[in-house]
Amino acid sequence: MEQYRSHSRHSEQRLSQFGRKSRYLNDIVFNHIAVDNEVIPGSLAEHVLPVMKYLQNVINDKNLDGIKVTTVLSGTALASSYPPSNGAFKPEASNFMRGIFAFLSAQGSPLMMNVYPYFACSSDPANILLDYAQFTATSPVVQDGALSY
Repeated sequence: MEQYRSHSRHSEQRLSQFGRKSRYLNDIVFNHIAVDNEVIPGSLAEHVLPVMKYLQNVINDKNLDGIKVTTVLSGTALASSYPPSNGAFKPEASNFMRGIFAFLSAQGSPLMMNVYPYFACSSDPANILLDYAQFTATSPVVQDGALSY
């Protein structure tokens, strides 16, 4: 945890320097801060939740209400995603996701995911239409039990 505190002190110093140099600082609004990008599953996955918790504590201590901490996943974290009701994480990702979901839920934070519609559409063009993959469909394209997408 000391390494996170050290990084935090360094980051606070850099932000302080930035604040003195930027006349637009008060015009910037942060809604979310993502801890890492596409590291779950992977060798750094075990560090994501502790850093998220630490960063949220710093934000809370500074009374920066409205900023939510989250992380960003890659589609490679999913074992299945189609149809949506069958969505599941790979076992190597789900071990970390349980704690992350509990944290996100307690904070009211979203989980973010980088989606690449081309890969979904190109891997199954018979079932995944381009307008569905690009979120441009004007009517339901997929019927998943009682749910329509």
